[in-house]
Amino acid sequence: MSKLMLESSSHGERMKMNVMVNECDRIVRNCSPHLDWNSEIVPHIKYFMQRLKFCGYSIDFRHKVLLKAMRLYDARKKNVLEGKSYYVLKDESASEANKHDWYKEGDKNESVLFVEATPRSEYKEKVEVLVRKYDLKIKVVERVGQTIKKMLQRSDPFQKNICQRRDCIICTKGFNINCRERGCVYQFCCLECEQERKYRGQTGRSIYHRTGEHMKNWEKDLHFCPLKRHSDLFHGGNMFEFEIEILSRCYGKPSRRMITEAVLIEELNEEETMNSRKEWTYTRLDKV
Repeated sequence: MSKLMLESSSHGERMKMNVMVNECDRIVRNCSPHLDWNSEIVPHIKYFMQRLKFCGYSIDFRHKVLLKAMRLYDARKKNVLEGKSYYVLKDESASEANKHDWYKEGDKNESVLFVEATPRSEYKEKVEVLVRKYDLKIKVVERVGQTIKKMLQRSDPFQKNICQRRDCIICTKGFNINCRERGCVYQFCCLECEQERKYRGQTGRSIYHRTGEHMKNWEKDLHFCPLKRHSDLFHGGNMFEFEIEILSRCYGKPSRRMITEAVLIEELNEEETMNSRKEWTYTRLDKV
């Protein structure tokens, strides 16, 4: 017997509903369509409803789950009467073709926006109010919150922090960060300036690759390199001591990463930043 998702879990309301409907449909689907409904199938459904009750789900939630599952059962019985498969409801080729456009629902939506899951989908409903108010063709979908398992689990607990690559500036200088970190907002800080000027950037790749690009551009004296510009302005074109730090980890969340970078750049004034004027003001976070 499989375990059920608790009502108090961090999953979104929509996901809980879909999971429970599919689970109820799975139970019915595993029963032959030729079995007697009252004596053979109903007891399994009653037991599943009891399990939902013990997991904390309200009577209204259980009623909606049962209603949607019975609609699927009716569709399966109709297939049997028409000589079709009891186990296949949709055209698999059509579902495969629409897999990447699932959120469009015809021409109703043009894009999808994922939001953090909250109790009773309160945050999602507030976002949907704004979407309707400004007539935006956006589907709002809750995403699963971070689990305790994901926070504590490490795929390789014995992984070495030092990569031993000769061209890795992070490991050769002994900075206390993981050079394999991906999708993060990082900072270069000059240790020789009184103001400790900082350069803040973001990358979807590993911090090893991005910092390596900065160092190569500095060695080639490329004018667009922030370290080169800072060296020419304040250190007579000479190398200077610096440290590298990861300010925010946003792996898998590109929009959040770019917004975080913009906010962190905006926090620095002109006496503190190495970012160019264009970078300093290139993103404006105006409210809708």
